[in-house]
Amino acid sequence: MRYIIFILGILTILSCNNDTNKAINVIKTRKIDPILNALTKKYPNYKDNSIVRENATKELDKKIDSLLNFNYLDDIPLKVFRMGENPYKTNTKGALVQFHTDNYNSDQPNRLSDRLNFDIVGLMDEKLATTLTEGGTYFIYGKKLKRLSQTEVFLMGNNAYYTSETEISKDPIFDVYNFNIGVISCEIDSVKSVSKY
Repeated sequence: MRYIIFILGILTILSCNNDTNKAINVIKTRKIDPILNALTKKYPNYKDNSIVRENATKELDKKIDSLLNFNYLDDIPLKVFRMGENPYKTNTKGALVQFHTDNYNSDQPNRLSDRLNFDIVGLMDEKLATTLTEGGTYFIYGKKLKRLSQTEVFLMGNNAYYTSETEISKDPIFDVYNFNIGVISCEIDSVKSVSKY
């Protein structure tokens, strides 16, 4: 009997000191995170020096254009900003839906893709657009991604959520810098609802 109590006592002590019970906080990265991490490592004092920040912005501007059609943004959650009928009707896509990023989590400030800000102006089939919820969050999958110029954004009615320019700027609320990459047009083929990201 003493032997069983001794074994149970040892097992209790070992289980209380077991490191496998400790939670490990692993930050899931997105496809664009290695690019943003490399940029911040190349320009480590971008937060403190406007000249360095401008150089980092120029490099970000060049890199984003080359990455758009390689699906580097399809794992970033986007919120529906506004929906409507496609006023241009130059193709079979009957709806024009605008999405924007809104992902910053102050509890996880180290995932740089959460500070990547942009709009997607998407052309999509009207039937697909009717499945969306205003203010809902989605992953979007599409083709023909292209950043819009200031003139193109203005011609659309100048209704962008974020600026159409590439810039690295201080967040007005949190003590972080955001990476704004402008407004992107896209032909959306499918969407996937996101509840937790």
